[in-house]
Amino acid sequence: MAKLYFDGADSEYIYFGAPSWTGGGDEYTITIRKADGVISCTCLDAQCRRKNGWAYDDPGAILCKHARAVVAWVRRKLNED
Repeated sequence: MAKLYFDGADSEYIYFGAPSWTGGGDEYTITIRKADGVISCTCLDAQCRRKNGWAYDDPGAILCKHARAVVAWVRRKLNED
């Protein structure tokens, strides 16, 4: 899995960060809105193609690779013994 890190939380959002996985030095912020579970990313793929959805398993969601990585991370954390 590419590098991904938990960056904190406040009363409204949970924040994750990820460097660009294709190089270039860009840094992206992935957020989960606590009120409804909507996940979004600041990468161009998510912004230009509106690849935002819900952090829970939604077969119809189209997410960028960074948001998919956060969903997989959360799923692993929830299933840890």
